[in-house]
Amino acid sequence: MQPSRSAFESLIAKELASFLRLAKRLAHPDEARAEDFVQDAIIKAYVGFQNGDLKLTPQTGAWIRKSIYLNFLMHRRSEKRVRYVSPELLESAKTVQPEPHANQLSTDILAALEKISDEHREVIILIDLEGIEYAEAAEILSIPIGTIRSRLNRARWNMANLLRSSYGSNHDKPCPH
Repeated sequence: MQPSRSAFESLIAKELASFLRLAKRLAHPDEARAEDFVQDAIIKAYVGFQNGDLKLTPQTGAWIRKSIYLNFLMHRRSEKRVRYVSPELLESAKTVQPEPHANQLSTDILAALEKISDEHREVIILIDLEGIEYAEAAEILSIPIGTIRSRLNRARWNMANLLRSSYGSNHDKPCPH
């Protein structure tokens, strides 16, 4: 027997803040576009659920996050460039995080995030900012977990070097890889 519609709605209600936070970080400063990414992903999931193609499992949330990411990629490819960090983002960073006690990202971190490559920014957003597990990030990005680990290591080194230079340190070290 297939779970009820209320079970699907319960899953969405439980994960919605996480879905929106991920989409907003990917699409910022365009919050309306971020909401569209989430809505499209949830509609696809519901249609799959109704057709019996999508089962409610612990991986359903991961499937929806991947769908959000794929929506973002399609939009980015069609626009050729999506701004990740802008002055508007720096001013509105508080609204990106729905947790009441979450630490606000510092201006320096957001500026450094803007300067790293897209592939490094994506793993930082998924793993360090969203707290997504390595395996789920690998699934979302459709790359091996080893590549996730490598990109994350390089991204963290790049971020650390950028942050060191913003504080006047002359100890920039290249990534060991």
